[in-house]
Amino acid sequence: MIKIKPRKLDCPSNVILFLPILLMLFNACQSHIKKTKNEIFSFNGDFYGIKEKKTSEFTGYYLMNMDTLFYNIGFNIHSLNEELPSVIYIPDRKNFKFDPNVDSSGKIFVDRKDFDVDKYRKQNIYFEHLEKGSIKKFTFPVDTIKGGIVGIYIDSLDYGPYGVLQFNLYVANPSFGSYSKFMNLIKTVKLNPIKSYQTYIRTKYIY
Repeated sequence: MIKIKPRKLDCPSNVILFLPILLMLFNACQSHIKKTKNEIFSFNGDFYGIKEKKTSEFTGYYLMNMDTLFYNIGFNIHSLNEELPSVIYIPDRKNFKFDPNVDSSGKIFVDRKDFDVDKYRKQNIYFEHLEKGSIKKFTFPVDTIKGGIVGIYIDSLDYGPYGVLQFNLYVANPSFGSYSKFMNLIKTVKLNPIKSYQTYIRTKYIY
């Protein structure tokens, strides 16, 4: 009967030498994604050197590398909606003579009657329904090269005699390579329990 001796596995010395460095790099990569919070909300982001600047008690922004992430909570804030262009059908557009005195800004002229207005959108959106009937809206650019907004809007946090309490968080035209980071960030946003409605009466009307 042939006996097989167990073979000792030798680890190359260069692997042993660089193993601590590899572990340090791995841990550093893992630690990029960290939780950031204030008295209103929190989020997780893969950014270095995040600094918060408050413009009022309930509004402010975060400096994040080359980008600025704005947040607002109040009764009349921007819903991050996109103003769609006015699409006008002109049968013979090639030969149509436009009056130079007429303002055509914000208008798109097409020669197809069955045009699709979604072709001219700059933002994509999707919704999530929260408890108590609130709706969370996410918005992000159709074409990241052309720029746009990455953000989140929540339409109703609380109700009262002064209106509906709302929240938004967004960055406009993120720097190259940061779109996916901000997309991941807005998905992690968590609002703290809403204080007394009277607390937010002092909020300004932000657009």
